[in-house]
Amino acid sequence: MNATITAAPLPTNFKGTPQQWIDALLDRLEVSFDGNTFVISDIEPEGNEGPWLKNGTQWWVWNDATSQYVPLDVSASITDQIFVGDIANGAPDPNTFQIWLQLNGTTVNGLFYYAGSTAGWVAQASPLNVGTVQLAYLTPQNTGSLITFDANRNPILLPPGSPGTFLVSTGGVPTWGSQSSVHGVPTFIAPVVLVSAIGTVTGGQWNTISTLTAHGIPITATAIILETTLELYNDVFVTSLLLRPNSAGNVYTLAACNTSGGGAPSLSAFNQGIYPFFVSSGVASFDWSSDTSATYEAPSQIVLIGYIT
Repeated sequence: MNATITAAPLPTNFKGTPQQWIDALLDRLEVSFDGNTFVISDIEPEGNEGPWLKNGTQWWVWNDATSQYVPLDVSASITDQIFVGDIANGAPDPNTFQIWLQLNGTTVNGLFYYAGSTAGWVAQASPLNVGTVQLAYLTPQNTGSLITFDANRNPILLPPGSPGTFLVSTGGVPTWGSQSSVHGVPTFIAPVVLVSAIGTVTGGQWNTISTLTAHGIPITATAIILETTLELYNDVFVTSLLLRPNSAGNVYTLAACNTSGGGAPSLSAFNQGIYPFFVSSGVASFDWSSDTSATYEAPSQIVLIGYIT
């Protein structure tokens, strides 16, 4: 920057004291400057020409160590505005920070704002609004996949089924099935004795078997397969063991037995059949009884051998 000093001449008839002379001289002095005290340029100056206003918007200063311009450090004039910290370490001091980028291990929970002592730290509002998600924003999946929800109500993908299968509701997550499976396919299990050496039964007195679920019968099954054996000693002439799915259900005969008379035991009665059952609160069960009071002896038993899908 260059400074130019000029002075107007004193009048030729000037008269006065030394102080009046100085005052008159100062009144006639003029100082002009050529240039600026800093550089405004898009291109960095080659040498130290004072502060550089880069592109007219950024302050840069000369660095003697590197002999080039560097951005002006204004950190001493600016306080931190955003706190970055894990939720496990607690919230920041709201007197210092008003915004918290909350972390949870390697997960970012989001931005939280301090909304006063009553509301505390509140989450940033979700940028998603109801009805605004477009198909183009969904992650590409395998062709034919369907979106459904698991037992915990979390969204999951149902892969495409095999050719010729169709979607079957199981009361839970849908599955792909064939026509034969919908009409019922028997599934046999290791035999489970539900009632053994039945003993004395009062006619018309119902008993409940509620262990079907524990023995592997899914609540989505349509029926159970039972195997029933009866034998009794000469106390009645005819008796039948009965089943009903519940107190409001129809009654079905599991097996019937006739005594031979004369105090001799009867021949064993045997039957195998498909029967309904009842599901309540996720528990599968059925009731059984005898149509007459009788004492059923070994090997009298009710055995669970399978179910119908």
